[in-house]
Amino acid sequence: MSRLPAPLADAILARLRVRRVPPGERILRLGQDVDHWIGIASGGAQVFMRRPGAADLQCTNWVAAGVWINLYNPLAVRRSEVEVRAEGETTIAAVHADDLTVLCTRFPEFTRQLAIANALNLRRAMQAVAASQHATLRQRQLLWLIEIVRHVTPQYVDGHLLLPKRFSQVALAQAHGVSTQAWSEGLKTLEQEGLIRRLAKGLLVPDIDKLEAAMTAEVRAVEAPYADHRPPEEQAVIPAGHSAALALRASELASVLAGRWLADLPAPLRQDILERSVVKRMAAGESLMSAAERPVACWLLVDGAILLDSGTDPGTRCPVAMLPPGSWYGHQDLIYGSPSLFNALAFVPSTLIGLPANDFRALFDRCLDLRLMLVRLLAKQQIRATQQAVSFDWPIETRVGVWLWQMHHHFDLTGGPGPGLAARFTLEDIAQWLGTTRQAVSRQFRLLEQQEVIRRTSAQLSLLNPDLLPRMPPV
Repeated sequence: MSRLPAPLADAILARLRVRRVPPGERILRLGQDVDHWIGIASGGAQVFMRRPGAADLQCTNWVAAGVWINLYNPLAVRRSEVEVRAEGETTIAAVHADDLTVLCTRFPEFTRQLAIANALNLRRAMQAVAASQHATLRQRQLLWLIEIVRHVTPQYVDGHLLLPKRFSQVALAQAHGVSTQAWSEGLKTLEQEGLIRRLAKGLLVPDIDKLEAAMTAEVRAVEAPYADHRPPEEQAVIPAGHSAALALRASELASVLAGRWLADLPAPLRQDILERSVVKRMAAGESLMSAAERPVACWLLVDGAILLDSGTDPGTRCPVAMLPPGSWYGHQDLIYGSPSLFNALAFVPSTLIGLPANDFRALFDRCLDLRLMLVRLLAKQQIRATQQAVSFDWPIETRVGVWLWQMHHHFDLTGGPGPGLAARFTLEDIAQWLGTTRQAVSRQFRLLEQQEVIRRTSAQLSLLNPDLLPRMPPV
């Protein structure tokens, strides 16, 4: 709030509704229709999500005072994807959805700040996905400590920071996908290094600077810049070509115009975007963007599939996500002014349209409807990335099942010869994608073959009964 222009901050404060919530009471219920934008004024809260196929909720995050719970807000997502419970005596402040609409209309800067905040949160969620793929127990425990340090109200014992005990070791070990013994041994190692001291009340931090240095060294991927938004550097425009309105085939143009996001924009704005954009047709394996490269365009995938990969060495591959037709990419980095986190390449022959960076910024600055659309788009992507980051703590059978369902959703693995996924992805590729071992993936595939859920050959993977697979909750 302190970073907002005074008239906008005053307008938000005038619309805030404040309520005290007793310890343990639900602030948001999973699946609840949300008509308010909710922030924590004092106290704190726990955030829970449900694993596919599981009855119990899993605690995935903590929220401290000064943080908006549903930053993507009811303008974007009207159904809560999480459950939030007060931890201790908590005060919440809320702004109604109707008031948000008024604020967006009266203050163009408000939607700009919402888009920037959502772009940053999406980036952090994707960083967490990449880091979780190969996180050691030490890194998982340091990540866990980071969340506590960030989100709890500080307590001190003899001048040292005390991180209060929240869960049993059994619950923490289960939440992080390790045995209780391994979790306890990991904490013992951190204690021997002088980073923490285990007490009945919680964990004591003798030297916060030493702990922060260990965190920075171990989890640099997750701790990438969380600085204020910086105006992006001047960026090159992609090579000139025929506008998308002229170069797309009739069926491709119809698909773009009927897409989930462009269809909501006013017709003149859609036409403007198409006339400024150019078409890019890519062969399988061709690179769209490299990690650490600043995007030259905001890309919309018309047909095909784009693979996001976090591999850093030539010849290595570490898949992170697969983008299906209708996906946008590059917009979050253009909004926040940051380089790309991942390599992006065509998994199959693909067609994209690209809105050059300078044109994207011009339309973003000028058009309220585009900013609102991007706020909604970033919110959906942030939820999906958060679900994926949490998934690395799921049982291996759930991870493999969800991955197969997603590939089926992208490529329809039930009909005809299919796209030959088995030939394009080795077991090692899939293991890296899921943050596990080749042997664990192979074992799950054998079980699914015995259950007649899948069929495998050297060049093909087919689904015989996709309804038996777990899947991510819809967003």
